[in-house]
Amino acid sequence: MNKSELHYLLKKYDIQPKRDFGQNFLIDQNIINKIIKTADLQKNDVVLEIGAGFGNLTQALSENCEKVIAVEPDNEIFPVLENLSKANPNIIPIKKGIFDVDFSAIPEIKAGKYKIVANLPYQITSHVFRTFLEHGPQPKAITVMIQKEVAERIMAKVGQKNLLALSIEFYSDPEIAFKVSRSCFYPQPKVDSAVVHLPKIGKKHDIDEKRFFQVLKIGFSSKRKTLVNNLRNGLKLDKNELIIIFNKQALKENIRPQELDLEQWVKLIDAVSHK
Repeated sequence: MNKSELHYLLKKYDIQPKRDFGQNFLIDQNIINKIIKTADLQKNDVVLEIGAGFGNLTQALSENCEKVIAVEPDNEIFPVLENLSKANPNIIPIKKGIFDVDFSAIPEIKAGKYKIVANLPYQITSHVFRTFLEHGPQPKAITVMIQKEVAERIMAKVGQKNLLALSIEFYSDPEIAFKVSRSCFYPQPKVDSAVVHLPKIGKKHDIDEKRFFQVLKIGFSSKRKTLVNNLRNGLKLDKNELIIIFNKQALKENIRPQELDLEQWVKLIDAVSHK
């Protein structure tokens, strides 16, 4: 779907793109082709698409996998998606917001036998990652278009680590597949985008996940404070005991949360939890 085809649909259905829905429609077929290639879809794959819109990406997905579960909450746009599904029976449209869908009623998703491929609305990016990685059911892989700055945060190096980056790295080895100019969308957003790929999602460390994220979030409760002080206040632990643990982990007493890599976090949280 190019820009003129999109304009035709907008006019035909008398639709104005909604900014509060994060509606920036992809109009570059080359980018869609690159997303499909990055997702590395197999013919027996089931794909969950979040924010399917007019079905531009949906159509391409349906040609490369067994089934596309296309979620779209917009009442005005959904009829277009329904029409697309009539011509493509492996497209299953769902008119709901992604966080309102009952995934227990969808066997492939309930069993974790699916992949997420989507052009995500910017404002729900972090929530999508948290929901599907931490709470499940986890997908086998994720390939999503997101804001470029958020993609760069996900790939942050030690010294600039953040809660989102470490949360994603806990389950997969993310990569920025390619960057996308704002000119590839209509309406044109104010920022550029990037496609992030998370292959082979799963638990990588022998540590209690709930405890890991509980302590990690406490550790990042104040980036201006030292990690010792954040953990002392959040976990109600003695500061001297924490300093002893830090010394055993070869961590400086004044280290800040963004200065630890994932392996250091795992070892520290394990030590704090078994002191």
